[in-house]
Amino acid sequence: MAGPEFRATTSFAEFARQHEELMREKGDFVSVKQGPTVVEGSGTPRIWAAVTTASLTLRNGVVSLTYEFHLEDGEWRLYGVRKD
Repeated sequence: MAGPEFRATTSFAEFARQHEELMREKGDFVSVKQGPTVVEGSGTPRIWAAVTTASLTLRNGVVSLTYEFHLEDGEWRLYGVRKD
């Protein structure tokens, strides 16, 4: 599901390691609440990007994340994730 830019900068093993580290720090996953999603297109040809936020509730706290997706070959692909 990740786009080529994301895969080039973050291996699956690194992505999984970061997730495991978050779980060790904050505890088990309890729930997720999705925030608003903004979809915008720009340029010629039009390049589409979607940015959405999510609040992950873990046993020992809440973590806010922002996800960016790009429309590539007709499919939305993960472009990046940041911890807010």
